[in-house]
Amino acid sequence: MSIVQILPCTEITRAWSLIIEIVLRHFFIAMDEISRIIYAFVLLVVHFVLICHLLIWFMNNVIQTLEQMEEQLTLEAEMMEMETEF
Repeated sequence: MSIVQILPCTEITRAWSLIIEIVLRHFFIAMDEISRIIYAFVLLVVHFVLICHLLIWFMNNVIQTLEQMEEQLTLEAEMMEMETEF
């Protein structure tokens, strides 16, 4: 079982964001101008990836919920069909 399945996505997002921020801030003190630009770009990419991860998690939950609703409605329709036959 992967960590993505164990922890809620928001906790994973917060944890990754915190780890990356701590590591990058540690090196930010000794950076020159070009390094700071690279740092800002890396932070932008990391946050983009985290937002995409969150959107994928959300869409997977929506799809799973819709599939469950479809299954439930199918079962209810079959039950009603059986009731009308008798």
